Amino acid sequence: VIATLPAVRNPMSGQSDAGCAASRHDRPSVTVDVVVFGMFGCLDAADEGEDVNGTPPAGRPELRVLLIRRRNPPFQECWAIPGGFVGMQESLDEAARRELEEETGLRDVYLEQLYTFGAPDRDPRTRVISVAYYALLPGHNHEVRAADDAREAVWVPVTALPLNLAFDHAHILDVALRRLRAKADYAGIAREFLPERFTLRQLRHIYETVLGRQLDRANFTRRMLGVGDIEETGAINRGGAHRPAKLYRRSPRELAVSLPPREYELAGRLLARAVTAAERDHTPVGDALRDAAREVGKSLGHRAREQAGARPSRATVLTATTSVLSDCGYEPLIDATDVRLANCPFHALAQDYTDLVCGMNLELMTGLVDGLARSDLEARLEPRPGQCCVRLAKPEQPRHTPRPTRKSL
Repeated sequence: VIATLPAVRNPMSGQSDAGCAASRHDRPSVTVDVVVFGMFGCLDAADEGEDVNGTPPAGRPELRVLLIRRRNPPFQECWAIPGGFVGMQESLDEAARRELEEETGLRDVYLEQLYTFGAPDRDPRTRVISVAYYALLPGHNHEVRAADDAREAVWVPVTALPLNLAFDHAHILDVALRRLRAKADYAGIAREFLPERFTLRQLRHIYETVLGRQLDRANFTRRMLGVGDIEETGAINRGGAHRPAKLYRRSPRELAVSLPPREYELAGRLLARAVTAAERDHTPVGDALRDAAREVGKSLGHRAREQAGARPSRATVLTATTSVLSDCGYEPLIDATDVRLANCPFHALAQDYTDLVCGMNLELMTGLVDGLARSDLEARLEPRPGQCCVRLAKPEQPRHTPRPTRKSL
């Protein structure tokens, strides 16, 4: 039994003993930093290899981040994310909006809390904990002005960040960009960059710019129209060098999720099985993880084989396989006679542990093929930007050696 006693108030100080005890601890300072992303360039730019009737192609959209040059030490003259110390009487959100307006002149922007950064040595002045936010600005007319302790404010492409970033801001920017791309994948956050009315081409260019990779036009259009969170306006965009295109807007019944989410349940199950097996059998965890992935993959293959039914065609098997993989957080697409995975459900893990996650994916898919008991399918490691590292395809070599004929003997 634990008894909780009320704090005793010290009549001499007017504070409770609990308050006195808290005052004896060192107090770290708290700051807010705001990563501001903006979209620049032409959303109607031509696709690679596209003919626009001889019109010079406009610049493709470009994702940029707002940086300020520090006026004062520490890191004087270095580039930094807008931010500053939190006042005693303001909330974190209020501090983030205030600092953003004071240092750049921006206000009324989409703002979301990102992460808390608290490495003991991140600020040379004192112990500072920073709560980071990120903001998204639609359109491209983003005039900013340097104020307060900022010497200048500029928009910098995310692909050309300066090396002399202050504090741990390079790490904060990396985390913010990963979060933006992840939420573009599963929460449709990239649409915050869109104008009120837009074409499907403009929508795709926004996604491609944020994700940093090209998307298949047909699949993207089918996916966006199938979700039901955009709707036709009845108007036609007749400007530019392209054919007239329908204009869309975000639907009032917009869904929170537009693309498959990253699912880490499967990774957690695999890791738990691997650690248990490694401790039991005294084997390296990496080997145990690959074995666990192979066994789980076999069970997925058995499930897909049951769905496909007796004596199924290859097309039926591929359809059942994509259904099973979708349940695990993958986004499988049937490409001709193969299955490619348009995403990796362990994307964030793969950023830091690429070899481990790719090996796990390969063993999982190899086990799935074994469970299917198909000789016309194999798991193949084919790393590609923006996709899972494994592809299910026809074997490059026959899986069995033909029996020699009497003539060959």
